[in-house]
Amino acid sequence: MALTSKGAAWEWLQSWYIVLTLPYIFLGWAAFFYAGLRAGKMKWHAAGVFYLAGLVALFVLTDRYPDGAERPEWFDMVMFGSLVLWIASIIHAFMIRKEFLVRLEARGLHGERADDRMKTEIHAGYGLTGNRIDEMLIEFKQDDLTVKLCGGLFGVLPFAPDFKYYYDMKGAAAAGGVDADVLQRATTLAERDEFAQAIKVVKALDTIDSGLGVFTGIRNVYSKMKDKERKRTFEADPQQAADAAVKLMGISYMIATLFPGGISEKVSAFLQTRAGKEMALYYTSVELALPFTDNVLEGGADLLDNILSAHQGDIEQRFSTFASGTPLSDVQPILFQLKDQVTAVLAQVKVYVDPLTARLESFVPQAMNVADSATGAAATAIDMMPAYRFLGARLAAEAAVLRASRGEG
Repeated sequence: MALTSKGAAWEWLQSWYIVLTLPYIFLGWAAFFYAGLRAGKMKWHAAGVFYLAGLVALFVLTDRYPDGAERPEWFDMVMFGSLVLWIASIIHAFMIRKEFLVRLEARGLHGERADDRMKTEIHAGYGLTGNRIDEMLIEFKQDDLTVKLCGGLFGVLPFAPDFKYYYDMKGAAAAGGVDADVLQRATTLAERDEFAQAIKVVKALDTIDSGLGVFTGIRNVYSKMKDKERKRTFEADPQQAADAAVKLMGISYMIATLFPGGISEKVSAFLQTRAGKEMALYYTSVELALPFTDNVLEGGADLLDNILSAHQGDIEQRFSTFASGTPLSDVQPILFQLKDQVTAVLAQVKVYVDPLTARLESFVPQAMNVADSATGAAATAIDMMPAYRFLGARLAAEAAVLRASRGEG
């Protein structure tokens, strides 16, 4: 039975180091130095030193007491000990084989992914990716603030999907468990205009000077949580409420753009993707539950209805900045159905307002003076944290994969 995905033939080929232990005690130490070097295990280097010390001691003693010379009584015990050490090195080499092979495979996969990432970065830098999705995803590294924030918030919610980081279409396909043919079709789909337009929308949602006028950010939410006396209602903060209304319209526009079918089919497909669920949870947590906690705890069932009705003018005024000729009437039905879905999610999220608050309060102070590589500005890293760009790029990637898995492309 194979120990790795590489198969038994690869495993026995890589296990050649065991042969070094066979010529008595002379090369056993080299086997462990080799294994430690290839697998990155310092403990095996220490074993190599131990076996090498035994070999050196044997040479010293045989040189001091050559054949024909008078030898002390304990000399035979030393020679027997060297025999035991030799046998022990062979057994030890077999004992570490499983871990050695698994570590070797893991290091190989890590190197392949590093190479893939470098390739994607270079292609994106030269505009060779063919789609905007890879160009945006590659901006975000696994240790960026935005990625850590999303993973941290989703980690609080037990009903959130397992957060899997990836940086290109290939990673999105792997996360979805699809084959190479589906990936090829998804990559072709990602080059279409609707995907480029969806990417443009999420960029607008995260950019103050885009014309959308979305001025609120994570630090704004954090400031409200620290101000215990401040009311956390949409009536007390009309700007945050207006932004929440516009962002929901932006998400609705993305759904209308990325997914085919009727209204129900589009919203259902959005929520079927991992990224769609993530975006719904992020929006519900950061745009509704945290800034408007008082409204949410009082009930929250009518929160979105009240916000949308109070800021209908803002939605209509700012919709044209990213609609690209799409009538508002085409997107509003999706908005209304999505609103019902978000309200249902809010009913789940509101139970976790306190742990969400604690997670954000612990995250923000550490991140205040650290620049996210996707923003490049330390002082505004929190205000300008591009969560919608990150989640939107993931949504576009997974929408392409979903559509390709259904035969498109």
